[in-house]
Amino acid sequence: MATRSIINLKDDEGTILTIYKHWDGYPQGLGKKLVELKDSIKMINGLTNNTEDGKIQINGFDDFIAYLIWYLKEGVSGDVYINRPIEVKNITDYWNDYFIDYVYEINKDLSITCYDATSGKKIDLENILNKNKIIDFFNGISTGVFFSLIK
Repeated sequence: MATRSIINLKDDEGTILTIYKHWDGYPQGLGKKLVELKDSIKMINGLTNNTEDGKIQINGFDDFIAYLIWYLKEGVSGDVYINRPIEVKNITDYWNDYFIDYVYEINKDLSITCYDATSGKKIDLENILNKNKIIDFFNGISTGVFFSLIK
């Protein structure tokens, strides 16, 4: 079953583009990918050859949008689509009218906000992703190692 999501890309005047993602739109899936992408890029004005910090250079917000679409596609068709912005009054309208589970908003400063469209509640992505790191750590160790850690 799909966990449908949308990403609203916003500038100072509002949403300029909406990306629909059909699969894995939950915070531990798409949310994690968006945070990882944000952390791996450096927003610049113009192109340079300076890649000493190992970050991907993005030439402004429009270039970020193009890169984001490429990044999300991963060579798979039928999962990521470009749409005109969808006008709604409340976050829950995305669920009620379009069956969208999660809504992400990315502003031109690359700040990311996530909402659960079924409840309209804002989701703290950083907190969820940090909790998952702890769970992944404990899932990756054996019972014997776990008990030796808590002694």
